This record gives sequence, C-alpha cells and structure tokens, in this order.
Amino acid sequence: AVARANAAVDDARARVDDDPLRPLYHVVSASQWINDPNGPVHHRGTYHLFFQQNPYGDVWGHMHWGHVRSKDLVSWERLPIALAPSTWRGEEHCYSGSSVVDRDGRLRLFYTSIGNGRPPEQWGAIAVDAAATVFRKLPQNPLLTVEAHGDLEIDEWRDPFVFTEAGRTFMVVGGKRRGGTGVALLYETKDLVRWEFRNVVAEGPEETWECPLLFKVGTTWVLVYSPYSWPMVHTGRFDLTTLTFTSTWKDKLTRGSFYAPNVTRDAKGRWLMWGWIRDMPKGRGWNGALSLPRVLSVGADGTLRQQPAPELKALRHKVRHRPDGPVAGTVRLPELSG
Repeated sequence: AVARANAAVDDARARVDDDPLRPLYHVVSASQWINDPNGPVHHRGTYHLFFQQNPYGDVWGHMHWGHVRSKDLVSWERLPIALAPSTWRGEEHCYSGSSVVDRDGRLRLFYTSIGNGRPPEQWGAIAVDAAATVFRKLPQNPLLTVEAHGDLEIDEWRDPFVFTEAGRTFMVVGGKRRGGTGVALLYETKDLVRWEFRNVVAEGPEETWECPLLFKVGTTWVLVYSPYSWPMVHTGRFDLTTLTFTSTWKDKLTRGSFYAPNVTRDAKGRWLMWGWIRDMPKGRGWNGALSLPRVLSVGADGTLRQQPAPELKALRHKVRHRPDGPVAGTVRLPELSG
C-alpha cells in the first residue's frame, strides 16, 4: 500500500514541478493534497515532520501520513510515505496524531484509524529502522476504542497527542459529548500500548474539538484545539491529582490560514509549532502546505507568544535598506521584483 501511494505521488509530479504558485520553502508534498501536520519530533539529531496526505488526488481523501525530515528546520528532505490505510483490515484513513521516542530510542506514531463505518479507533506504529524511515503498525492495534469511556458517549473522537509529565505518560484525544459540546479526553499508559481513560481534561462551548494539544511551556500549561474555525489557545494549570486543566487566559491562536497545529519540544528545549496552510488554488495537481516553524513562549501576563524559528534567517539573501521616512502611495524598491 505504501509503495503504491509513493508511485502515485511520483507519477503526478511532472504536472506541478514548474508551477510558479507552488511554495518553494514551505513543506509541501511532491504532488497532490496535504493537510494537518502530524507527529513532529526531534529524533537522533533530526527533525521529523509528518502530515496528512492524499496520494491519489489534489482534493481531500484517502488519508495517509506523508513524511519529511530536516537537520536545520529550513531544508526538508522528502521520505517515503510513513502510513497507509490497512484496507485488508477495513481501514480507510489514517487520520492525524502524534509521535514519541520510546525508552529504547525508537520512534512511535499514534493516530486515529477510520474505517468501514466502524467507530474511530486509536492505533499505533513503530519505526523499523534507526533512521525512522519505515514503520510497521503494532500487532496490538487498536490501542483504544470508544468502549474505553464506559457510560460516557463520545462522538467525533480523533487526533491523539501524547505527552509526559512527572514520569507519567498521557494521551489527549479530541471530540465531543454525544449531543453536547467539544471535549479533550485524557488517557494514561505505562508501556505505550495499554491505555486507560482517566478524565475529561477540558471542555468548551464549541461543537467539536479537533487536534487537541496539551503541553507545558516553562511552568505554564498550554491547551490548543481546532474547532473547525480558527484554532483556540488557553494557558493555565494542569492538575496531576484531579487530571483537569484550568484556563486562566484564552484567545484565538492566530488569524489567517493556519489550522490543526501540532508541536514538539526539541533538543534545545524549545517548543516548535507547525500548522496547515489551507485555501490554496484548486485543480493544480497540488494543494496545501505547512507553515514555517514557530517558537512558542509564554509571557509574564500568561499570553502565548509566537516567533519564527531563528533558523529561518538562512533563507534571507541580499539585504537592502531604504531610508527611514513615511511611505505613501506606490514606492518602487530598486532591484526587487516578484
């Protein structure tokens, strides 16, 4: 299935390679559709970044996990598709998720499996090679089913994000209460295979929460989720006893074409975020890109701050200055075009 998907992407490249509208330094697929960033991670000195991908068209469908890697956050190398639907098991899509490095230094992926009219399930995969370019799905799949919630009825259940705190490993998954509003659900594991439902860690007025993230920047906890419209961000506290998140500040994460963000903490201790840039031109053999990486911090007032990763300065070429002063109307800048 992976080989067939890779061949389909390669076959469509000739149509898009010379497209002047296609981004040059943002992460894009070789061709066809991409959306949510998935499972960013810094592993063995390399940044790995995955994303939702349809190898068979420039519209949404047939969700796979595309894969790129980089040493510097600037130049990205395309790798073979990491995950393809296991159609022989009734799987139709590999939805969004996250990644972690396990105790043995192996890269593990967690994602939502969608298939054949059954309720969503949370599945896992593990890297076969040390360079983390080939993955196999775990024989224990599914790792979680909706039955884990007992009497709590959950719809639109997807997009696992795994994090650790105080020696404990958790997973947060988004969705909504049946007939109710958006929630982030919390699970815990000791071995990355057997997971137990712990609590509704947070909920809000929106109908559905997609792609929830819960992580700690310094001493402040950050909750991010995507309720179909602009992503929302809260800062506050995560209580390890009650396993609940308390918000003390909230706002839209950004205004503009940026959705379903994902994060990782790198070897420098920085939290890095990518999002999906959508609303691209249609019918060009490619669609979608990932944002440039942002470095996150929390201000003294509890607000989430975002800055472009300083590594991106490497993209700059000749710097030209114009004298300070007011600009009105059209001002031509010599030697610049495009």
